[in-house]
Amino acid sequence: MCRAVPSCRQRCSIVSTNRGYAKSWIAIDYIAIAIANVTVTVDPEVVLLDGGICREQQLLPLVNAALDRIPYWDSFRTVVKRCRHTNNADLIGAYYAFETEVEALLTCR
Repeated sequence: MCRAVPSCRQRCSIVSTNRGYAKSWIAIDYIAIAIANVTVTVDPEVVLLDGGICREQQLLPLVNAALDRIPYWDSFRTVVKRCRHTNNADLIGAYYAFETEVEALLTCR
């Protein structure tokens, strides 16, 4: 089995355990490629990054630098920001979606 590309778990552990060492943040390129692919496919107004890793102040500049190295990024450039609620952003979004759906169901009756 080829181990040339580390698994997602290995890449994430490299990012989270080597704080402060920009050289060892190899997952940044994978994050940038994912952002570029989503931007080309969906064309969002803004891309928001969330989770505990977004507490790192170095993350956003590194992601933006990695995006600038992608050849077609200038054609599809969009704003990339960190979520204000970092680790709880997905929970807050799920709660809001649930409340909206329940409210819609209650008003239909």
